[in-house]
Amino acid sequence: GEIVLDYRGEELLFKIDIKATVGTSVEMQIAQGVVDILRRYNVPLSALAIDAVGAGRALGELIRISYGTDEQPYKILSVRLSRGAFSKTDPSFYTSSPTDLWIQFRAFVQHKQIFGIDVEAGRQLCSRELIVKDGKMVLEGKVKYKTRMGAVDPRFSKSPDEADAAIICCH
Repeated sequence: GEIVLDYRGEELLFKIDIKATVGTSVEMQIAQGVVDILRRYNVPLSALAIDAVGAGRALGELIRISYGTDEQPYKILSVRLSRGAFSKTDPSFYTSSPTDLWIQFRAFVQHKQIFGIDVEAGRQLCSRELIVKDGKMVLEGKVKYKTRMGAVDPRFSKSPDEADAAIICCH
């Protein structure tokens, strides 16, 4: 089985234990676990932010169905699609470029509006590079980031998911 964990610093906030079963997929177990946490703390589905890149959009729909409402998660964020691609048909869908999101988040940190970033997210936020491309600042792509960081230390050759999650919380 797998386990989904949510840490802040050294504190384990939430744990969703995923069991290898024939009857319930990993994705459905995650969705049901998220719904259980939302209900336990009386958090409305509209307060949930989801990264809609890759499997995130489908997982968001599974969470909505498990929650048993037509209410949508407050923010479904995609950073790969062009600005506004889905916002015309789905008002819960917000798009922006990764560069814009990272630069905006950096401003929050620099102005001391964000505190308590865990070590892993902090390392990722400080190590992903901004490069100049065609006269514009562009965030280093994830493939290049993982390759470069893997050359520093193989443990760092992974996607900056913790940093992405922190950034999504602010948008």
